[in-house]
Amino acid sequence: MLSVGLAGAQQAGRTPSRVELSASTIEGSARTQATFTARVAGPDSSSVPTGSVSFISGERSIGAAFLDGEGRATYTATALPAGEQSVTAVYEGDSSYEAAKSAPAAVNSMTSGVPGFTLSTSASSLSVAAGGTASTVITATPENGFNQAVSLSCSGIPYASVTCVFSPAQVTPGPQTASAPNGTAVVSTLSIVTSAPSGAMLRQDPRSGGEIAYGLAVPGILALFGLGLARKRSWFGKAAGAVRMAALLCLLLAGGMGLSSCSQRYSYFHRPPQGNPGTPTGAYTVVVSGITGTGSSLSTATVQLTLTVTGS
Repeated sequence: MLSVGLAGAQQAGRTPSRVELSASTIEGSARTQATFTARVAGPDSSSVPTGSVSFISGERSIGAAFLDGEGRATYTATALPAGEQSVTAVYEGDSSYEAAKSAPAAVNSMTSGVPGFTLSTSASSLSVAAGGTASTVITATPENGFNQAVSLSCSGIPYASVTCVFSPAQVTPGPQTASAPNGTAVVSTLSIVTSAPSGAMLRQDPRSGGEIAYGLAVPGILALFGLGLARKRSWFGKAAGAVRMAALLCLLLAGGMGLSSCSQRYSYFHRPPQGNPGTPTGAYTVVVSGITGTGSSLSTATVQLTLTVTGS
């Protein structure tokens, strides 16, 4: 359900706002396309309201859009339900401006009698903290006896950290009845699941550099000591020193190999990969799509949501 405050009612000391709505339509071969433009303003031009506007027909939202830098939000419905629609623009408010709604705008939607469907939502403006889940109900309303299965999907989200879950993911409108001559509407619950940040990069142990230097220095000192002994010996002593020198070189090589292996092991346990940064905060336009049929009989519909992700 949407919680809407009317312009003029004080809301926690915020500035009153007003909403003006205009609509234009284009008649297609099977659907009426309507473009709605809402302008939100305060009592003066000192600042511009921010946030989103939902476009409501009856008790359901047919779409939503974010305000631009001039305080305007525009949404185009490619397939309005048949008949006369009374659409209202509902501004959700922000930290400085109160919520408000416009006067209704009447739009008459004509159809050609071709079976089809439209999508609407119970709440088109959603806000969630990173790591939380936001939910709304998607309704598929049939027209002219449409009764095919509709597959639902969404786009416009950061897919690496957000998941859209429909329950169910496929809906089929019911048969025509006396109270629903176009067919019975069917619903699906959309849950938008975000991710919280997790994991962290550990600092490098300051002792690691000293341990590496120590591991290199000890074999080197032993090697230099062996060279000194070799210079003070006789020929036979030099031969024996050369053998010892070779042994020390082998020791140095083995120590270096072991040190490399230990260094890799140390890095693995003490400097793991960075964790998941979570869903980035910000505003997203989520488009919910319904598709049915194949080839020339393909039928589609969309509804647009606004999603605001805040810090956890």
